[in-house]
Amino acid sequence: MIFINTSDNFHRNLNDHILSKNEIEAYVFNIINKYGLDYYITDVEFIDDNNNLGSYSFEKAIIKINIPKIIEEAKRLYEENKIDKNPILFINLNILEATLHEVMHGIQNYHLNESNIAYNILYAREIAYTNIISDELYDKYYYLFSYERDAIITSIENILQIIKAHYPDNERTFTYFLSNLYRYLVLGYTIDLYNIKSPAEKLSEELYHDSTPILSNIDLYDRMKLGYQVSYRKYKNFKRNKVRKILSKNNLL
Repeated sequence: MIFINTSDNFHRNLNDHILSKNEIEAYVFNIINKYGLDYYITDVEFIDDNNNLGSYSFEKAIIKINIPKIIEEAKRLYEENKIDKNPILFINLNILEATLHEVMHGIQNYHLNESNIAYNILYAREIAYTNIISDELYDKYYYLFSYERDAIITSIENILQIIKAHYPDNERTFTYFLSNLYRYLVLGYTIDLYNIKSPAEKLSEELYHDSTPILSNIDLYDRMKLGYQVSYRKYKNFKRNKVRKILSKNNLL
């Protein structure tokens, strides 16, 4: 789901200076106004601790963003991955990725209450469980939850759109985020001979102790994005052609 407007002037100047709190807040509220999310994202708070990069409360509808932590992490990743020469762009893209991740949770909350998309059956069950399980269990299964996978991957999809639209010469930056997107798509799938177990199946067996909900009319990419069941043959084919399939799905060819 691409929910940003890459033609906005805002995205053209991400290599100029590190985004301020006011700019990030305005950016979020532009998205809120565009999609009518004012009931599902009521405020943006800025925190400074050693924990998460950000968070979203489904009950209070508040986004929290940890800019110092994001900048610290982005600088480390920039050095480790030998990204293109402008660190400011890379830092800002990481700030936007973390911000869009939390905005995506607001969009999920909207769909849970206002629409009837197929994903809601997964979101509703998972969010109910994450409200009652321990922090240790939440951390253990974090990358298996469909609503977290959706927020992680969708935020990266939007970042790739920004890079292609305004920074096409920053090939290493594009490759870095593209590689991350692929890594999260396959994360949690395990193969034993010709049998493949999905994140959704692991959650059903280990956490929910019931059957996995049935979803239909969802293509392979979106099934993997949600961590849903896929066949061994289709999974292996996806891995063989991963770059083209990801670029094609996101209109980046």
